[in-house]
Amino acid sequence: MMKADGLDKAIIGATHDIATGHFRLVYDVDMCIDILAKDMTRSEAMEFLEYNTFGAYVGPDTPLFMFNNWESLLEEDNA
Repeated sequence: MMKADGLDKAIIGATHDIATGHFRLVYDVDMCIDILAKDMTRSEAMEFLEYNTFGAYVGPDTPLFMFNNWESLLEEDNA
């Protein structure tokens, strides 16, 4: 399983990708923001994650990032 640098404390579990047979780590986005916000603002932390992490595909072991507050994402789409 591949890990995201510096975000170990945001790991909330793992999943098995049946299509590839690989296990993938799952990170909590809010926890990732909390970790990064020690060195930048929360807004900058989210921008960093969006630009450098969420869109990075580095093979079938690429970690997954989960939004616990996913309902707010639906509200943004409907706005």
